[in-house]
Amino acid sequence: MPPSDVFSRLTNTSTYTGTHKEKLNALKKAEKPISIILFRNGDKNDQGYKLMVKNFRTFDQVLRCATENVKLITGPVKKIYKSDLKTRIRSIDEFQDGECYLCCSGEAPNPGRLPTAMKVENQ
Repeated sequence: MPPSDVFSRLTNTSTYTGTHKEKLNALKKAEKPISIILFRNGDKNDQGYKLMVKNFRTFDQVLRCATENVKLITGPVKKIYKSDLKTRIRSIDEFQDGECYLCCSGEAPNPGRLPTAMKVENQ
């Protein structure tokens, strides 16, 4: 059998069977990764930190990464709020792609000193 026939046979997805077909279907169903922007509470000039949520399995891992990258003055990130400043995020499943979130330590969100970039995103 000439090499070209072997190659065409192996790359023809209509002939896939068993586990190969399952793997191909799983690849086709892959979800778009969720990308969010985290902002520092009380810092009007903060430009935000872009984060890909798919890299994390638990919400605690997201909080640790946010602590390392957002760098709050008041301590580690303990709370993350939606852009409405009322809804607190408590699990990874609550994040929505392309949304902005405010990181806080123990303090409440400060609407008077909301980051300018976050205000522009919300309008």
